[in-house]
Amino acid sequence: DLSAHRARPIPPDRVRDADLVLVMEAGHRRAIDDADPTARGKVHRLGEWQDIDIDDPYRQERFAYEAALKDIQAGVASWVEKIRE
Repeated sequence: DLSAHRARPIPPDRVRDADLVLVMEAGHRRAIDDADPTARGKVHRLGEWQDIDIDDPYRQERFAYEAALKDIQAGVASWVEKIRE
């Protein structure tokens, strides 16, 4: 149940402490890279290996959320595979 979840900016210290930061869209990656130069090289799209951005389904119909979930699941699976290599 994610009903209490609210989107918020990622704190700079969390980016600096992370080895890998996964975002949904290329614009998110650029924003983090621009805000914190130490992030460069560790921020990637979740759909990197499928060469896709994952559209934010906010305020859209249920099918948009289902499509985003499908893309997120595929992205996570591909990252798990790449990390294990």
